[in-house]
Amino acid sequence: MALRYFWGARGQALGEGLEQVGTQPTTADVVTALSREERAERAKALGVELARLAAALEQRSLLR
Repeated sequence: MALRYFWGARGQALGEGLEQVGTQPTTADVVTALSREERAERAKALGVELARLAAALEQRSLLR
C-alpha cells in the first residue's frame, strides 16, 4: 500500500490486493484518509501511520 500511495494511487486503487491477504478493520479508515484530495489531510494521516510503524519497529529493535 505504501508504494501504491507513493506512485499516486488513491481511493480503491490504493487498497487493491489487500482483499486477498485480509485486512485489519482500521485499514479502510487509513485508505480513506490517504485518499483525501487535500494534501494537508493526507500528510496528517500518513504521519500518524508512520509514527505507529516507527513505534512498532522500536519495540522489536534488536539494537537495544
